[in-house]
Amino acid sequence: MGKLVGVSVSHEGVMITHATIRGRLGLAGAQLPYAMWLNQCEFLDDMDLSHSHLHADLSMVGSTFRGDVDLDGLQADGNVVLNMAKFDGGFDLSDSQINGNLEASGTNFAGRDGCGSPKLRAHLK
Repeated sequence: MGKLVGVSVSHEGVMITHATIRGRLGLAGAQLPYAMWLNQCEFLDDMDLSHSHLHADLSMVGSTFRGDVDLDGLQADGNVVLNMAKFDGGFDLSDSQINGNLEASGTNFAGRDGCGSPKLRAHLK
């Protein structure tokens, strides 16, 4: 796992907008104490936040995800905001616990499995 030496995160969190993210974003099992805004970005590969604990909000408003997004078992103490996002690959939110609101207004879950069915899994606690 990489580090940015000498970089500290503001108490307000991490905000990335209008970026193209290449390569897998792997944060499975991570403890994430800050809010994460990943808005209006394009993710070319998979994102894995499975079994992570997010102690604040997660926003992916208007972002496009070309690969699979795995939020299986995510524990979010804040809101998870997916408004206007587009998921071309699979999207797994099964067994997640969201203590705030889950917002997905205008979100497009376009990913398909081999049989043409949407690749969307969600089972919230």
